[in-house]
Amino acid sequence: MLAAASRYVLRPRPSQQHIAERSSTDLERPWHVETTYRQCAVNQLELELEADRLVEPLRAEAETAIAKLQSDASARVELTRRDAEARIVRMEADAESRVLQLQDELAQAKQLPNQARAEARIAHDRIARAQIEANERLSRAWAEIEDRFIRLKADLAQAEGRAERAEQLLVLIRREIENNLMPPLAEQTL
Repeated sequence: MLAAASRYVLRPRPSQQHIAERSSTDLERPWHVETTYRQCAVNQLELELEADRLVEPLRAEAETAIAKLQSDASARVELTRRDAEARIVRMEADAESRVLQLQDELAQAKQLPNQARAEARIAHDRIARAQIEANERLSRAWAEIEDRFIRLKADLAQAEGRAERAEQLLVLIRREIENNLMPPLAEQTL
């Protein structure tokens, strides 16, 4: 009987449709075959129940392991996300700091031409004042020179006038001497 039962154990359980479609010859099988067949079906159900009973702890253990793996993965993802966010915050802070530094450098660079223009304006103003002062000094010196020249010219004219008068006076004195003193000397020598 065991040999007959093992022959039917591997056979799949018949479905309702299969049972309905059985031919009349199948229904006329001997009762011991039918009983064996039914016993095999019961054995198969018992094996399935036993398999379910054995698989259930494994399934629960697998589900627990999967849940733990998912929890670990979620924790790793959360840790990685926090690290990434911290890195992003640091990078944003570094970028913002660099932008502020570059903006300061740009402002300083913009001030350099303005500062250079201001210094150039100051230098230009100094040069202009120096030119004005130099022109004023030159004008004063020129005026002094002209005044001096005029005075010297006047002094020269005065000196020439005195010299001419002195010459005239000398000529007059000479004539007086020649006329008054020389004739008596000439008379004496003769």
